[in-house]
Amino acid sequence: MKRILRWICPALFLGICAAVIWFLHLFVVEKENMQYINWHTATKIESDGTETPIDVEEIANFTDASGTFRFEGTIPEGLPSGYLLFETSGAELTLWLNGTQIYQSAAVAAEGARSMSQATIPLPTGEGGELTLTCQILDGSFVLFPPLLRFMPDDLRFTQDYAMANRTALPTGAAALAFVLICGIFLLSIVSHHPDFRLIPLLLAAAGLTIYRITQGEGFYFLPAAATGILGHSWVGIFTILALAVYLFINRSRDFWRYFAIAAAWSGGALLFCYLISLARDSHLAFYINTALSGLFRSGAYDGLLYWATWWLTIVCGLISAYSIAQAFTRQQIESNSIALRNKLLMNSYRSLEQRMRRGAVHRHEFHHQLTALRSLCQKGDIEGMKALLDDLTRANTTQSPTRFTDHFAINAILQDADLRADQAGIRFHAQVHVPEDLPMPEQDLCSLLMNMLDNALEACAKVNRAQKRWIRICIKFHRGILAIRCENSYEGILSANEDGTLRSTKADPGSHGLGLSLMSAIAEKYGGMINTTHTDDGSFVLQTALQL
Repeated sequence: MKRILRWICPALFLGICAAVIWFLHLFVVEKENMQYINWHTATKIESDGTETPIDVEEIANFTDASGTFRFEGTIPEGLPSGYLLFETSGAELTLWLNGTQIYQSAAVAAEGARSMSQATIPLPTGEGGELTLTCQILDGSFVLFPPLLRFMPDDLRFTQDYAMANRTALPTGAAALAFVLICGIFLLSIVSHHPDFRLIPLLLAAAGLTIYRITQGEGFYFLPAAATGILGHSWVGIFTILALAVYLFINRSRDFWRYFAIAAAWSGGALLFCYLISLARDSHLAFYINTALSGLFRSGAYDGLLYWATWWLTIVCGLISAYSIAQAFTRQQIESNSIALRNKLLMNSYRSLEQRMRRGAVHRHEFHHQLTALRSLCQKGDIEGMKALLDDLTRANTTQSPTRFTDHFAINAILQDADLRADQAGIRFHAQVHVPEDLPMPEQDLCSLLMNMLDNALEACAKVNRAQKRWIRICIKFHRGILAIRCENSYEGILSANEDGTLRSTKADPGSHGLGLSLMSAIAEKYGGMINTTHTDDGSFVLQTALQL
């Protein structure tokens, strides 16, 4: 199952990424495009009324031509609602649609003007037909000739503006998110007293990606000219690449490059798959990649594919850093739990030792009196009395010696502590253990499982009113990689359960096995097992599991 998840989870992650990219891509695509009106005939009208055909292949912002010209073209039927757009500077223009004059103007550019005046002629939805345009040159040094007519859908200008802005804003937003994430990781490392200064180059690379492209695209409109010149300078892009290269150079850990190789393999495979589909369908992605590659090899400018490669590297490195810091905190938490568990074992052992020392002091005091009695019996020659007293001393010594349940240190310590606590509470405790000295299982998991199990059993037995009905039996066996544990104890009362059948985790629970049951279940599932609980009406509760080690 774990091997399957290793493939399913990355594939699912890539699928989610593809879905998000597809959804965001909808906001950068122009669904409607401008259409040029091609002139199928173009003639010059001579002074005597004759017409001479002219070439309209090349369009320029100035011309040496003079006089009057006629152009004829066709507007396709079924176009969406829109308008005709053309430049009017430097010429006298008259436009007919299907023989009806729809526009006339004469415009000369003002001195020092840098842009040409334009005309927009609204058209009804679906309107088409024959166009005729006459053009008389007024100023050949500032005229678009031949006239360039375009059909513009009504919302095209807004769609183009939004699409162009989103093409810059969406990757910039992702880079800004990576920058914030890396900042958070770096500050978190400082708070945890283990500052990771290797993140600084990656932080600078994310900052460069955040400011460079959006400043180049929209900085002119929103920032001072000086700031736009500095933040949008090509050296910012080069600095971004250098910072990322430094980060990759100083991160030579095996884990980092292993994660990086995995991310590169999955991402490269996904990109190749999409590229081949796009190539087969002759769509935009394959065209963009081919154009970007040819531009990269031709000029090497920081744009196009090189920008996207840098962007991808920064995002992936940021995610790897976040994953690594999460793993580090998880390990730290596990170590803290392990230390706490060991401290609890040590405290339990200390309490057991303290109890034994106190009882030993009492027994030594009693033993002194018994020696005095034995000396007295010896002086009297009372052999039978001496024999009876020696038998009592032998039985007492056997009772006071702590039971050794197993050679496994941790299990033996837990069982000895439970045995002592059971003896103090008047509970009969019996343990049967068949395990080797070492088990292929972390002590933290093993101790947490057994301590919770025995704590619950001791707590339940302590609530049984009649002392003769207080008992605990635990059996632990290890055979062929399977660790089987069965704990049975007496209880009184009614066990309450949740709606899903699990025991309710509450101190008021007479069986007390709801407490810590979720933790025991998590440990059992970690080793391919489960916690099974049964109980009888006569007051017997059984908890058992089998773990695959």
